[in-house]
Amino acid sequence: AGAWPCRAWDAAWLDRHLGECSVKVSYKDSCGDVVRRGTVAIRQLLNEARDEQAGHKPASADGLVAYADNFDIAALIPEQLRTGVPSASLFGANRDLVIYSGFLGLARSVTRIHVDSEDNLITTIFGRKLFVLLPPSAQSHLDFEARDVPLHQTVLRAVTEADLSVPELIEEAEAEATALARRPPAFR
Repeated sequence: AGAWPCRAWDAAWLDRHLGECSVKVSYKDSCGDVVRRGTVAIRQLLNEARDEQAGHKPASADGLVAYADNFDIAALIPEQLRTGVPSASLFGANRDLVIYSGFLGLARSVTRIHVDSEDNLITTIFGRKLFVLLPPSAQSHLDFEARDVPLHQTVLRAVTEADLSVPELIEEAEAEATALARRPPAFR
């Protein structure tokens, strides 16, 4: 895979080939909860990523982060994808990659814990992506239904239920919110 043409793709390549394409976007808070959805041109996301990298304030005044996930690259650039990612060399004649999905997020993007239904082959065109992989033995410790529990609501409840005139209660609420962020409800 090291010699695949897609290894040379970068933000400028994406802008040239996909910049005008519109994709569905989830606007997420700092916990990875989807607050709203919309549609934007890929070029707008690339510009926001460049601005953020240059140290400019995010475009979204409400602090939400735009994240385009699972957009169909094969439908947008079929020929460049076929030649750039020759997956037939990885799999036998009877098996090929089934889904070619693109993901584009800013540095502050967060995705909640989940399990993918297929094997994945990932290439990062620019930036970084941190994956936390858990062994199969961890499955019994995960509550996948909790992925739908909005973390920001739980954290806000911990802070707003405190009597804001008592400093000790504020500290206790902040400690509870921090503990929740470190141990999200997806873990039993």
